[in-house]
Formats: sequence, structure tokens, C-alpha cells
Amino acid sequence: MQTDILTSALGDELSDPALEMLRPAAVGFRELEGGEDLEDFSQDHLHLVCDGWVYQYATLSDGRWVITRLATRGEMITPPRTGDDDAFAVAAMGSASVLVIDRAALSRLYRDNSIRNMMLKRRRAEDDDNARWHVMCMAGTAIERMAFLFLNLAERARRAGIAQGWSFPFPATQAHLAALTGLSAVHTNRTLQVLRQKGLLNWDGRRVDILAEDRLRALGSFSTADENLITAV
Repeated sequence: MQTDILTSALGDELSDPALEMLRPAAVGFRELEGGEDLEDFSQDHLHLVCDGWVYQYATLSDGRWVITRLATRGEMITPPRTGDDDAFAVAAMGSASVLVIDRAALSRLYRDNSIRNMMLKRRRAEDDDNARWHVMCMAGTAIERMAFLFLNLAERARRAGIAQGWSFPFPATQAHLAALTGLSAVHTNRTLQVLRQKGLLNWDGRRVDILAEDRLRALGSFSTADENLITAV
């Protein structure tokens, strides 16, 4: 079963011999319900998402929580190297499944160029996403943040093969969107209403339909092509 999962998730990036080398590093498989935390989330393991969406989050001292990372099919998620494994947790956004990979065993496989290059490519992509997201959350308006978020989700869903055009499953709540964008619950609701009213997207808590990808992309890249919309909330 683990071989089939690895082939499905990584077959486009790794050769059959490399997949066979990687198989012994897979030490567990977890199926999660929506909102369920992933147990034993620590620096000892990498987690390859096989299906659904999972998110990494931190709870602040005042009870607020923020989502620091999101992953879908074929993407990996692991705690940042803070020295405190308890600082972050991972939960499922709707039903999801993950393959648990032993980090030490994976490191020993880095002598294989394809595995090493895959991990370096993923790290660069992750660093790029984090940098762009940091800029957006620091400088973007509510509309810009939400546009960037939904476009980022759509592009990742398309890469993962779970999208139909610009429509894809995303079983989230408005609380999830607020935690992803740093907006208040009220501001999140108001921003979603504007995006719907302007015909840019539909989202019913289960599935996202992007209706005007070009206009949404202009907003999510700090374009002032629609300044009235950017300042509408």
C-alpha cells in the first residue's frame, strides 16, 4: 500500500528505483477526520499528504491561533526547526490522509541524486511561498490577501491533480481563512462577500470556484488595476 501511495504522490518526480529506495523510510499511515490533530508531530518525521488538506498551526498565549502552513496531495509538512516540538500542531481540514516518513532514514538516502534534488526543489518552493506570503500578510489589503490565498490554493490543487479547471475542493471554515490571512472574523466575512458580489469566486465551505482568474490574479499580485475593489473593505 505504501508503495502505491508513494508512486501516486511522487511518481512524477522520482524514478522507480528511487521510489523503492524511499519505501523503507515510510513508517506509518494516518487517516484523519476534519479538525483532528495529527499525533506524534515532531522533528523526527516528515509527513507526505496523500489526500485532502492539512494545516500546521500555532496557538498564541491569548488563545488566538494562526495557520502557518498548508499542504495538499503530494506535498510534505514538518515542524519548523524552533527547538520546541510542542509549539506547532497539524490538523486535517476535512478528511485527509498522510504518510509518515522517518527523517533520519530519508537523510541517509540523500546519496541518491534524484531524492536529494526533489527535497531541495521542494524546500526552495516552500521558501518562495513563505516569502511571498509574508510580504502579502505584511503589506496586502484584505482583498489582496484573500485573492492571493485563493490563487495559491488553486495553483497547488491543479499541481496535485485535484482541480477541475479553476474549481477545486477546499473543506474549510471562515475561521480557517481568518487564521490563514491574519484578518478578523468580521473582516474575513466582509471580504468574501465582496469577492462573491464582484463575480470573482464562489466558495461554499466545501469547494472553491474561481470565476475570473485574471482579475483575481491582478488583485493577488498587488496590481492597482481595480483600485475601487482593493479599497472596498
